[in-house]
Amino acid sequence: MTSDFERDTVLIVEDSTTFSNLLQRRIARDLGLKTLVAASLAEAKELVSDHFDEFIVALLDLNLPDAPDGEVIAPVLAYGIPAIVFTGTYSDEVRESVLARNVLDYVTKESAEDLNYLLKLIQRLQKNRSTKVLVVDDSSSVRLFIMNLLRLRNFKAFEAENGERALELLEKHPDIKLVITDYHMPGMDGFELTRRIRAKYTREQLAIIGISAHGSGAMSAQFLKKGATDFLVKPFVNEEFFCRIEQNLEVMEYIEEIHFLSQRDYLTGLGNRRHFFDTAPKLLAAARREGKPVSITMLDIDHFKKVNDTYGHDGGDAALRHIALILREFEAPRTLVARFGGEEFCIILIDDAGDASQRIENLRRRVAASPVDWQENSFSITISLGHLCGPPTELETMLVTSDALLYRAKQNGRNRVEESRTEAV
Repeated sequence: MTSDFERDTVLIVEDSTTFSNLLQRRIARDLGLKTLVAASLAEAKELVSDHFDEFIVALLDLNLPDAPDGEVIAPVLAYGIPAIVFTGTYSDEVRESVLARNVLDYVTKESAEDLNYLLKLIQRLQKNRSTKVLVVDDSSSVRLFIMNLLRLRNFKAFEAENGERALELLEKHPDIKLVITDYHMPGMDGFELTRRIRAKYTREQLAIIGISAHGSGAMSAQFLKKGATDFLVKPFVNEEFFCRIEQNLEVMEYIEEIHFLSQRDYLTGLGNRRHFFDTAPKLLAAARREGKPVSITMLDIDHFKKVNDTYGHDGGDAALRHIALILREFEAPRTLVARFGGEEFCIILIDDAGDASQRIENLRRRVAASPVDWQENSFSITISLGHLCGPPTELETMLVTSDALLYRAKQNGRNRVEESRTEAV
């Protein structure tokens, strides 16, 4: 049986060859997912029977030659496959009838924007499989209703009957990304719960949607002032509910991506100087607490100007990426690897002094023995390294010492490690 995380195929049931071909191309290009296509209800039943545990979602045309009134929906849902219905025309009556059957969404295929929405929805379903959401409401029927909606969209959903239980679940699952909380609850109300959550989680870490049957402007304003990121009035339309959830999650994801990119070197993908100086003090503090030695190694590529002069700046960039690929093997929770700029890199290791020295020497040998392949060329490069190992002291002091060791390695012939060990902890 295929697990939810292994499902990688989209079922397309569409009798228009032109539209199904367009869907296949966009799904493969934009989402990297496989597709299987049926042009009729009979073909769809056969595919579902043979491949039901491979489908992450089914895209169902509402009007097929042998199923003109949405008869394709029932056999797909019967196998537990999430379904999105699309059609060429919009009707409120049909929409309500379709959504009442627990399909994910009802989408028209009138424009390019409709197709973009469809692809975005499939991508969201993939992400939702690892996204945790907490529902807080003292009404068991309301919790059940919202939990079922969330599970329909693949979310990992948790529930709490009051604020105290919600805080316990957040302590147990600190990676919860969204809290949906009612206002009227015994003991701790939604305002106080929101305030307590915000004392620990920023808006970039966790979104909060307040809900209430009393939809006054004052109610929504108070939720927002306490730290909520959105507000919904009960009862709500399911489509609006999902749109609000997805918009809040997307905002957090955009912020996370911007933060990630701001910490990465665009050429090599390694951490940049900003990432280094944000992370290094935390590593040194951890080493002090544990009484562990720290090594700081500065390195750069020997005769890098000659590489640029011989192979052009594109060749030089290839050499930098080659070094970065080897350095990624050092990346680990207790290690920091960053590009300082130009052809210079830095490594921090919390490790036994002898082990760290051996790893750095192995790095030098690995670079010398592995040529850079670029276009029709293959050329060798070497690196010089300044390696300082000892108890953690001030970061700037350790960097200056390591840099001086690197300079000595250059003076002493390059393609070598100059090392200094201070008194062990």
